[in-house]
Amino acid sequence: MQLFNDVSPLEPCEGVLSGVAMMLVGFAIMAVGMWIYMRACQCCGPRDALLVGLGKRLPRVPIGVVHIALWSMVTVAGWLLGGPVGVGTLLSAFGAGAVMQMVYQLLHFEPRDVRHRDVIAVNRLLVSRGGQPPL
Repeated sequence: MQLFNDVSPLEPCEGVLSGVAMMLVGFAIMAVGMWIYMRACQCCGPRDALLVGLGKRLPRVPIGVVHIALWSMVTVAGWLLGGPVGVGTLLSAFGAGAVMQMVYQLLHFEPRDVRHRDVIAVNRLLVSRGGQPPL
């Protein structure tokens, strides 16, 4: 069944430059998405929780550099396990963290400063406020 392989909102990239540009835009969209749920103090997923946890252990290191180091280690581990590493993989390992750092600087956001709440804490807060969202 090829349900999702037939749905493509964008044309395939014909050149390397357009592919790199599309990846960079995707990294920016991904960083804004992470900003939205982190800023709302919602739980991070495992990958983001590891990023924030490592960032708190390394407070002098920019969060983008922590992201690059984390993704680089995962890339090396995948390569050692026999996975393919190409230009897109390397661009993702090094580019996503750099773009995330730029987006967070533009938004004046530091994920290490956010006090995340789990689902139970958010529900308790909503019930105590009579259904009003927390500010």
